[in-house]
Amino acid sequence: MKRWKRSSLLVLFFGILFLAAKAQVDGYLYRRPLHGVTQEWHQLNLNEEILSRINTGKTDLRVISIQGDTQQVPYILQSSKEMLEWKQVPFRLLNESRRNDWYYITLACDTGLVANDISLDFEQENFDWRVNLEGAERLGEWATILNDIRILSIKNQYTSYSFSRLRFSNCKFPFYRISIRGSEKPILKSIVLNQELYKPGQSLTYEVRNFQVLQHPERKQTEVRFRLRFPAELTGLQLYCKSRFDYFREALIESLVDSIQTDAGWTRRYSQIRSASFSSNDYSPFTFSPLRAQEFRVLIQNGDNPPLDFESVSAFGPAHNLMLRFPAGASEQQYYLYYGNANAQAPEYDINAFPTKIPKQASALAVGEEEQVADVHLQVDTDYKSTKWIWFVLIPLLAFLGLFAFRMLKPTE
Repeated sequence: MKRWKRSSLLVLFFGILFLAAKAQVDGYLYRRPLHGVTQEWHQLNLNEEILSRINTGKTDLRVISIQGDTQQVPYILQSSKEMLEWKQVPFRLLNESRRNDWYYITLACDTGLVANDISLDFEQENFDWRVNLEGAERLGEWATILNDIRILSIKNQYTSYSFSRLRFSNCKFPFYRISIRGSEKPILKSIVLNQELYKPGQSLTYEVRNFQVLQHPERKQTEVRFRLRFPAELTGLQLYCKSRFDYFREALIESLVDSIQTDAGWTRRYSQIRSASFSSNDYSPFTFSPLRAQEFRVLIQNGDNPPLDFESVSAFGPAHNLMLRFPAGASEQQYYLYYGNANAQAPEYDINAFPTKIPKQASALAVGEEEQVADVHLQVDTDYKSTKWIWFVLIPLLAFLGLFAFRMLKPTE
């Protein structure tokens, strides 16, 4: 009897250890076959449909071979974002002068320094001026860089907006002259001369459907609605306006949260993303922190001005890809990308500790059609992070069973 109890305890003890070392990763709903595995490193670009299926933390991506022994392929998730950096260019303010309705600011900087951006700050809080920018190798020999550029500032109880930056192509002039035309003398607070360094990143432009422009004259408002083909993580959108007159409007960007059925019908509930100013003088896109949604709207306040008319919208977000390291003989295996698991924990791979050894680029894999699976159960090795809840339960139990087994196996006197 004692021998049976001892054997049973040992079986239970080592069985629990085995279950702790191996755990199922359950709940994967989608997979796609991968084609073109020929070498150790490959790149896998994630399309908009895949990105719409993965969880918000992007922790449920797995590349697995299920032929023979289940084998998981380690990867690094990479996100490509454009970046802007500014490098200040030192200069001296040579003089400020006025002639008739023109106010002149002359700057001098060292020869050979590249500049492409000037930020102006004035004492006035409300102005609407036209500006020219010139450069010269020698004083008096001015060449036009920018002509008839509008700078604007509006501050009242309803809005606070300022646009007083001059952006231009790279120049290396030792002298710059800013000419401002207006009946009021500009009172200069500061000038910053910059070199704007743009580091391009790959962005993913999402397919827009159901683009609508609704005019609400009773609210003095223009509403732009659009829907994406799939839910997407956006970081910006660009509105293209057909109106050709000068305008300055306040805009509110929102995403659809849900729809509620009432006695009056379906009511849409939106969440604010950001407020912004929309101007004919600044064609920059609206950017914001990454947000995942499928339907959006932009509300433009027209006030007493004629409504704006829009022709299209462009929605974009950062591109994502996996840099994968395959084992030897991988070309003989069939690999799948699994995704669509809301509860998956992020994997921990050794390659994360060696970022300098990961190639910058690798040949891209082809992705097959999506296969929908009701519930995929993958028997794979899991890391500590994904099974820590198991250890939290098992460690006290293992300690108890180990002590009990030791006492059972101890010879009696």
